[in-house]
Amino acid sequence: MRKKSFREEFVKVAFMGPGASGKTCIVHRLVGKKFSEEYEPTVFDFYDYESKVDNTCRLSLQISDTAGAFSFPAMDRLTIQKSDVVVVVFDLTSMGSLKQAMKLAKEIRGDNPKKAVLVIGNKSDLALRVAAKKELENTITCNLQMGYCELSAKYDDVSADLIPRIAEEFAISKGPYDVKRSRKPLSAKFKRKLSKSTENLLDLF
Repeated sequence: MRKKSFREEFVKVAFMGPGASGKTCIVHRLVGKKFSEEYEPTVFDFYDYESKVDNTCRLSLQISDTAGAFSFPAMDRLTIQKSDVVVVVFDLTSMGSLKQAMKLAKEIRGDNPKKAVLVIGNKSDLALRVAAKKELENTITCNLQMGYCELSAKYDDVSADLIPRIAEEFAISKGPYDVKRSRKPLSAKFKRKLSKSTENLLDLF
């Protein structure tokens, strides 16, 4: 039996969104750091992180943790252009945070129509929230044609929850495949597509 080759995909991921939405907390939990209750505004940080997708594929993430929404416009635009996936984070308990995040997400897609965008509602552990999960999910995935998920940077296994969604958005953006975004964990179908590359991106939506 021929041994399967092990492949590695390099994915540049930018975390953006309103201040105090929990971007840095999510990034810290993703790379194995502890959650902190203290809020310290981020200017710009970089992280490298490797995650095994399955026995044949590993993702090497180059993560950019940015400041509050477009605090440094020129630097932020350059970061977006160089990223494979842009993760837009907002605070589920704040309507202002949601509005800023949606404005930012639309600007990103407006300037970069084929850019993979994943919107994250953070602080899902809190009882107060601006809208029901299903309402937000339908609006963002159907109307804005972006990925959406919710998590708690404080309590959830961020790596287990987030890596499959980042991988999925990356796979979709590197089409052309007749696929739709899944609301389930990354399937074997998507894992196989991670290794394929094409010269032209296809706007699936």
